[in-house]
Amino acid sequence: MKLRAQVVWSVISICLVAWFGGASLSSAQGTPPSWINIYGTVITTAGQPVPVGTLVEAITPSGGVCGAFTVATAGKYGFLPCRIRDASTPNGVVGGDVVSFRVGGQPVLATLSLPTVISMGDRFSVDLLVGPGPTDIPEPFTVILFGAGLVGLAGYIRHGRAAQRKTL
Repeated sequence: MKLRAQVVWSVISICLVAWFGGASLSSAQGTPPSWINIYGTVITTAGQPVPVGTLVEAITPSGGVCGAFTVATAGKYGFLPCRIRDASTPNGVVGGDVVSFRVGGQPVLATLSLPTVISMGDRFSVDLLVGPGPTDIPEPFTVILFGAGLVGLAGYIRHGRAAQRKTL
């Protein structure tokens, strides 16, 4: 009987500490951040859906990331929560901002112009088109192209001089 009473009081104590500790903790941190939701399709210029696992980021006008979403269904993203800027959330958006996007770390041309008044939970649809990334030319290939150009230039100059000697 005594053990049962101790267990009950322990559980009650833990609940009270969690209840009051949680209340004081949340009041110390202030109100939780608010956000808007962005969703849509993500396809490549080749018409293929962006693969699962691709990161879609919403970028504020100041260049900060206000939200991100990892593609779970090929070709679709969202709801991407984008934080609304306040005193505790400097990397957020406010009404009238233009939100840009990055897909897989690559900037996308599509933007979202927010209305002047936005509120928690507003939903916006933006379809994103991802172009091909910059093509890297391997270093040996660059050297071969440069060498071939020099050989061609030398041949052109030599051919021109040979033609001048024949005419003289």
